Amino acid sequence: MDGKLHVPQVKVALSGISDVGSVRTNNEDRFLIADVTSGHEVVGEALNGHMLSDRGTLLVVSDGMGGAEAGEVASRIVVESLRDGLSQAPPVVVADDALRNVVEQVNAEIWTEATNNPKCKGMGATLAAACTSALCADGAALTPFKEAGAPPAPWRVVGLPGQNPQAKPFTEFSVVEIDGRKALRVDAKLSFGNLVHPVKWTAPAATLSWQWRVDEALPNADLRVRQGDDTALKVCVSFDLPMEQVPFVERQLLRAGQSKTSEPLATANVCYVWDANLPVGTTLDNAFSRRTRYIVLQSGSANLKQWKTEKRDVTADFKKVFADENDGKVAAVTAVGIGADSDNTKGHSVGYVANIVLEP
Repeated sequence: MDGKLHVPQVKVALSGISDVGSVRTNNEDRFLIADVTSGHEVVGEALNGHMLSDRGTLLVVSDGMGGAEAGEVASRIVVESLRDGLSQAPPVVVADDALRNVVEQVNAEIWTEATNNPKCKGMGATLAAACTSALCADGAALTPFKEAGAPPAPWRVVGLPGQNPQAKPFTEFSVVEIDGRKALRVDAKLSFGNLVHPVKWTAPAATLSWQWRVDEALPNADLRVRQGDDTALKVCVSFDLPMEQVPFVERQLLRAGQSKTSEPLATANVCYVWDANLPVGTTLDNAFSRRTRYIVLQSGSANLKQWKTEKRDVTADFKKVFADENDGKVAAVTAVGIGADSDNTKGHSVGYVANIVLEP
């Protein structure tokens, strides 16, 4: 474990061509294939054996409009500004947000030039662009919550092994807009459930960041005992701890639980919780299973209905809370989950999670 980011080796073949056509003498179209990490254009032999980098490869084509000179100016601004903007953006695992932000900046540039330069009055440009990275190919990305309604795939609701929703309802999850942002609403009423996103994270380091708030807490929760083991809101990371490192009795319990569900049961879960009573910084085992271990990040009622931002080194947290079972190595991350449960205290909680990102 040298702390360096593992970037999968992904080789792709690329091609692009543009023709002036038979009407105009100049070409208002422009296309670009560029490595976002270096900012260099991908040309020549590299097109047939281009290696995707950690920050991505940009593919963009733009058709200028507004007359010969103006059209050329517009398409040039689009492709060059996209290239420069993405290469200067902070490194992220998923290029989606960075690409969206840069496109908005480019749109503003086109508008300004068309407004201030009489020769470019009325100019514009079409745009088709994509940016993909080697890290995305490794399955590291978390699908963001963009559209109101049901959470997007591959997020899916997962309950306890053999959970009967008629006897124990699933916690409800929906994407809503609140305070000007899209967020996941988590509503637990006498229920249990997690919204899980599978990942394949093989890098030796992982950081999870998110924003969250709790509007209705669970004042009777007490994570130290089974009858109080409920959380108003939690964000969990699952690890593939080798089965031979799991204590014998718990291995048998895992196998028994796995026989009741088609969902994979993680051998190790680190869950960050918003609790009503325990002090911030408290770490403890789940009262039902030591396969899940809690870290309290928010507590009490003072911060209810307020957004809080978290950023955790999940690899360091895994080493700390599972120090009795791991050998100093970090197991691969297999999933990220968001959940709440109120089945033991018979309560009702409501919380929100937004802008959750997994990155090196």
